[in-house]
Amino acid sequence: MNRKHFEKPEVNSVFFKGEIIEWKFREKITITHGKYAVRFSVTFADGSTVSKEIGGFSTKAAAKISKESIITQLYNHEFVFFNVSVKEFLDFWLYYYMVDEKKISYNTFMSYRNVIYSYIIPQIGEKKLTKVHRDTLLEILSSFPTPSLLRLGYSVIGSSFRYAKSQNLIQHNFAISAIKTKRALVNKEQQNLKAAGSSQSVNFFNNRNALTAEKLCAFLYIAKTETPDFYLAALLACSCGCRVSELIALTFLDVNYQHQEIVIHKQLGRPVDDNDIEDGMLYKQELHTKSRAGERKVPIPDFVFAELVLARKRYDDYEVATENFYDGKFIWHQSNGMPHGRGDYKVPFQYIKNKLGIPDDFHWHDLRHSYSTVMRQGGLNPKRLAEILGHQSDKTTTSTYIDNSQIIAEILPAYSSFLEDVIPLTFTDGSLKLKDEYTTQIIDCELNSFFADVFPDDFPG
Repeated sequence: MNRKHFEKPEVNSVFFKGEIIEWKFREKITITHGKYAVRFSVTFADGSTVSKEIGGFSTKAAAKISKESIITQLYNHEFVFFNVSVKEFLDFWLYYYMVDEKKISYNTFMSYRNVIYSYIIPQIGEKKLTKVHRDTLLEILSSFPTPSLLRLGYSVIGSSFRYAKSQNLIQHNFAISAIKTKRALVNKEQQNLKAAGSSQSVNFFNNRNALTAEKLCAFLYIAKTETPDFYLAALLACSCGCRVSELIALTFLDVNYQHQEIVIHKQLGRPVDDNDIEDGMLYKQELHTKSRAGERKVPIPDFVFAELVLARKRYDDYEVATENFYDGKFIWHQSNGMPHGRGDYKVPFQYIKNKLGIPDDFHWHDLRHSYSTVMRQGGLNPKRLAEILGHQSDKTTTSTYIDNSQIIAEILPAYSSFLEDVIPLTFTDGSLKLKDEYTTQIIDCELNSFFADVFPDDFPG
């Protein structure tokens, strides 16, 4: 496989000096060019010492006040010593922090790079980072032509400026107020469009589709009965809300059998720096989750738990009987034990869509939206739902992942007909029961109660 060699741009060396650990001021205020100035030196974590002069004060008293302010900022780790450009900072943030330290996936890297080099740097790349204010960032946010790009803009600007503040590269993080203001403007615009009866307001935030609860049941039924190798993948997507990159990384070791939950702490995908990866494994490298919030524990319903127990038994039996089997203990695995790739769901997924008449523009990620819609309309607290989905804020969940146009039936009379043949489940007197050794647990056919059984502390009533 021919790959383009990954190269990082050279960046300003000041980013590698680390934090300020010591400082020393000249006792007397200095007179220079007829004005008063404060002179001092600081020592960084890498051991280097740099001198600095801040001048232009018309009186000695003003210089003394500035000196005291600088000392206070140094004590509070708020003093901005180096004044770098936006481009210098974003090059470092993307290639040396997000890639090297955060280890973002290749797809995330490409998305962020597009936002930075197409929308931010052309507008303010040469501007000093300390000169970027709220209105500057608002102009950039207003330049994104689509809702999806705007959401990426929120992520890039919000994350990068938060990091800049933590590294004392800016004194005030104006990204917080800029993003908040932009969200408010968009909400107001949507409300105005809705009041005017415009159809444009329907999908501005929710540019994803969501299946009804009934359709989700039908989806799982077809997966179980007609595409059994795909069933566990579909089941976990519909009952845990995990991303496809997280799904293919799940192993039986990630199942907490005592607490009946799945621990999501990684994903599989293509890393940014792929220079030393062997062919065939490029898209199956273990990576961190999309964000820190992506590391989470997701409670699972009883029948999902039962399916995982049975799948583990089948896995152990198959492993013993198969030569050259790769024992990675992946829940959704190929016949040789290797994990599936991101695109391996496409054929069975399209088959089920065709079978159920689901529109072509319904994508795999929309199962995640369907899950969140059912959960939220079932009454699950938005903050708790955000934690389960791995979002840093419930604003992302409610504005992007909830389809408020969906009507979830309170009771699904067709529920049993959809799943009556699904093993290890059986229906008796209108109730869904687990067969054989699982008969002690009963799951109500009402889907909202089904989720409430998993999250009893989070559903009202």
